[in-house]
Amino acid sequence: MNPLKVLAIGILATASCLALSAQAPPQGAGAPAVDLRGLWEATLRFGPDVHGPLLVLHRDDGWRGDISGFSIAAAARGGAISFALPDGKGSFRGERHGERIDGFWIQPPTQFSGNAYATPVTLLPAGNERWRGFVAPLDDRFTFYLPVIQNPDGSLGTYLRNPERNQGRFQRVSRIDLDAGSIPFEVAGQLDPGSPTDRLPFVAVSVNGTIRAVTRAWQTAPEEWVATPPLDAWRNGANSVDVLRVDESPAGPLLRRCTVRDGSSPGYRE
Repeated sequence: MNPLKVLAIGILATASCLALSAQAPPQGAGAPAVDLRGLWEATLRFGPDVHGPLLVLHRDDGWRGDISGFSIAAAARGGAISFALPDGKGSFRGERHGERIDGFWIQPPTQFSGNAYATPVTLLPAGNERWRGFVAPLDDRFTFYLPVIQNPDGSLGTYLRNPERNQGRFQRVSRIDLDAGSIPFEVAGQLDPGSPTDRLPFVAVSVNGTIRAVTRAWQTAPEEWVATPPLDAWRNGANSVDVLRVDESPAGPLLRRCTVRDGSSPGYRE
């Protein structure tokens, strides 16, 4: 097992994989020296990159589907037309109804839910034996909102909101300390390719000697996992992190400590 990385996202620090923006009011009397009041947003987008105009053509050599630079041979049986992009990037299923083609675009499973969503698509005539429509799949993104206010005592208060998975409900955030550095937010890793993958493994994350998060490998990427320990698991100064795989045994769950390839113990220090 090989935990490759540990991600740390400071509540008010910019991480390389996230785009932070804020809409803050102008400074006024009583505002802190660094005015952080307003609504902050951090978004991580996973795709999908296949979207936009969809063209279905009937030519002498058969049917084809064109979308986002792909040109794929389509299968036609009766009034049904379908095709699939390589590497699971999406597929189309439709049926001719008079002059139009009604169907669905099935996007890849999303990272935030693991589900594949189908978006209705109607293609209308766009020339001789040509039909055109527009694919607008569900955006696969993960977003946190952080509204920052100034309390009567001058301190900064806040809370987290996450519309996709409601993760903000489980992160007990209530204040901002301007004197603190960044704090850990997510712990992520990757299993060795040789690890058994007949079922999605569970991974436990221990912070300072106590297991504070248990997660499961991604359904869409069985070798990868992400855990989110609660914010109160972290203390000021140095923190130690251990990653353990949860294996089954006749006696019950068995915790096996993970190591990186050089034999050292994975961990995070802030």
